[in-house]
Amino acid sequence: MENKRNNLLVALMILVGIPAFYMIFNAGNPNSLMRIIVQDPSWDLAITVGLCAVIAALGLILSSERREKVLENMLTTNADYIRQLRKKGKSDEFIAEDFLKTIGSSKGFIHSMAKGRVLRFLAKFE
Repeated sequence: MENKRNNLLVALMILVGIPAFYMIFNAGNPNSLMRIIVQDPSWDLAITVGLCAVIAALGLILSSERREKVLENMLTTNADYIRQLRKKGKSDEFIAEDFLKTIGSSKGFIHSMAKGRVLRFLAKFE
């Protein structure tokens, strides 16, 4: 299911990327193929920026999902250690902080985001 979603996002990125690439090099050209869709060349820049923004958003979505998978794989690899900590009565908050300290994250916005992801994973973890 997730693989299909990623493939769909990549396909959408390619489908939006082709006209964006064309528009980058033909913005304002009165003989551009875009004249079939939009007669006024003054809209070319806005359309190009819009297409590039869509590509950037799709890229961010894909990269954030990959980062989350890496984090989950690291936590799954350490499943036995997590179980040991839980048997000792350690809270998910403590486990998340310990894990993030181990990978070198101590504070800041990215630390807070990663901590939220780790806590969500630990809530599902048995």
